[in-house]
Amino acid sequence: MLDDELFRQSAEPLILLKTDSPYFTIVKYNEVFQIVSRTVGMDLTGKSMPEIHKWNSDNEDSALLIHDLLNEVITKKETVTLPAVRYDLPALPGEQVQPSWWQAVYEPVLAADGSVEYILCITRDITAQMIAEGK
Repeated sequence: MLDDELFRQSAEPLILLKTDSPYFTIVKYNEVFQIVSRTVGMDLTGKSMPEIHKWNSDNEDSALLIHDLLNEVITKKETVTLPAVRYDLPALPGEQVQPSWWQAVYEPVLAADGSVEYILCITRDITAQMIAEGK
């Protein structure tokens, strides 16, 4: 599995998922991921992505696209890039939900037998960029 110290120290928001579709259970994540995903203080290990961000019908198309792309990583054993998608996260206490745009790269982590054992997700909050572009 990925080096724990390298994973922890990365400046990129990282999350490592099992390939147990449709759940994509969280194996490991770093603090930067918790900050951008507004999950600071939560233990995400063993939870699925839908568990940590409650299903919201406004996010349905984006959630389905993410699910399909994660399955594509397993099938093709290739890195897949999520195009810019809107996926609004729950507001922090005292705030209203704000539009959020995200981009991600999903990389396969292969087992010794060549199968995809995990998916490494590098997630980027591109909300400021999208607002600047008038989206």
